[in-house]
Amino acid sequence: MGKYIIHQINLSNIGGVQKTYIDYIKYAVHHSKYSHKAYGFSKIDPEYGSVDSYKSMSGSFTTKIVFLKHLYSENSIVHFYNNIGSKKLEYILKYLPSRKVIVHERGRAWNVKSIEKNIYNFIVDKATLVLANSDACKILLQKKFGIDSKKIIRIHNGIYFPEAKPRNDHLMEGSKEKKIGFIGRLDNHKGANIFIKTAEILKRHKDIKFIVAGDGPLFYQLLQTGREIKNLEFVGRVSDPFKFISDLDILVVPSIREPLGNVCIEAGFCKTPVIASMIDGIPEIIEDGVSGKLIAPTKKVNHDNLPVGATPLPEYVVQPQTGELVEPLEIDPEELADVILETLANPERARTFSDNLHGKVIRYFTVERYASELELIYDRVFGDA
Repeated sequence: MGKYIIHQINLSNIGGVQKTYIDYIKYAVHHSKYSHKAYGFSKIDPEYGSVDSYKSMSGSFTTKIVFLKHLYSENSIVHFYNNIGSKKLEYILKYLPSRKVIVHERGRAWNVKSIEKNIYNFIVDKATLVLANSDACKILLQKKFGIDSKKIIRIHNGIYFPEAKPRNDHLMEGSKEKKIGFIGRLDNHKGANIFIKTAEILKRHKDIKFIVAGDGPLFYQLLQTGREIKNLEFVGRVSDPFKFISDLDILVVPSIREPLGNVCIEAGFCKTPVIASMIDGIPEIIEDGVSGKLIAPTKKVNHDNLPVGATPLPEYVVQPQTGELVEPLEIDPEELADVILETLANPERARTFSDNLHGKVIRYFTVERYASELELIYDRVFGDA
């Protein structure tokens, strides 16, 4: 009998979890020794098209039974994505027998309050292994929930890169308009409000354009906030993030919390200079002053009157230099404005940073490396290692 990897993942959303999985499964079906199937509780977002062996358990009793059989089988590993603190997962593991379970933490831990650590600890006890997508994520699991570090394996994301060669003319002298961009889910923790405040600060610079790409619960609130800022444009959700990032002169990632930051990896491939928050897992991709510019958060976060569906502010974030859990802060828009102007004024240094980031990204943050590490983890769980 063959051996199966059963991926339980929600593909109805757009984000780093889904992007990494889609890239991985396209590679794994041709290179993995195991058979792969995926199960979710919702339909796939149209952006992903068809996904190999994906089935929705919503409304299908038969599909649920097949999934639960895999959970009990000695010949299947069930790989849960980003739902360690899920009540649904707690229920499944509490009342149904399970054999080989991997739980993959990709950021949910930031949103769960530490008072709920009993759920985390129960699920982790039932799991064979816990995967964390960054060192920062591993630190948070240890210090916020008390999870034994011996049970956690850090595995950085890996993604497919386009075949097209990246631009190498960002910030070239002579181009009339400089494009500064933000791309991501428009939610509480991504810091798009800081980006908009920075656009307002620099509105006197007629040759600088700020562009916001993405959708989310804060979309209309942010649109209203930026309606009078002439140098600011909202373009909504984009189908090709690489093209959007490649067309920018600078990408800004002003996150309040960021377990790793796929967008920084994508910018690295595009050779687009990056200015980002020095928080959580971002410094695991970008080295400040070497492959980008990182800004330490210093301002108290004041997110009042958030719309329904917005992600709550995390209790803690990881301070990268010390590895300590600290109160979440946001970067100062005045400082961000200064760094943008400094970067525009020093294109050769910015190009050096982006070249360095590009080199690191194409060497390390690849789907091939990610798949190879996952394969070894699956071997270990099956006892084949």
